[in-house]
Amino acid sequence: MHAALFRKPTLLALAAVLALALSTAVAARPPAEDGAIQIRSNAIVATSLPAASLRALDIEDPAHTGLLNVVALRRKHGIVSTVPAEVRARAMREDGSPVAVDLREMRDRGGVSYLGIFPLRHGGRLRFDIDVTPVGKPTRHLHYEHTFVMP
Repeated sequence: MHAALFRKPTLLALAAVLALALSTAVAARPPAEDGAIQIRSNAIVATSLPAASLRALDIEDPAHTGLLNVVALRRKHGIVSTVPAEVRARAMREDGSPVAVDLREMRDRGGVSYLGIFPLRHGGRLRFDIDVTPVGKPTRHLHYEHTFVMP
């Protein structure tokens, strides 16, 4: 699934998404070398976001909605910034059934991240497979599992 440009970027929504990206457990430090690309990803239940962010993202049922955030980072001259990329994400339940992930590109103030919104029927583990192709760089693949605890 290609990331579509999210046309209602707000500072509040983007701040929530970037906070999600920076709180990730996958790849905990920024890139060490100039020019190096690092991919970060995290997944949460939408109830973790403030109500204003949920409204900005048009999420009506946060208790049954999951969020996947993906960001590509690059260090250049000691400064870490986000990098545009083509992102594809797939999720699968423990029983092997697929979960549709609707990816949105989030841009604001020169930064870019990719937000996936997906349904959560109940708690449990999802397996994520994410392909990230930063502009001018080879595709990087992330694979991880995340256990969701429903409120």
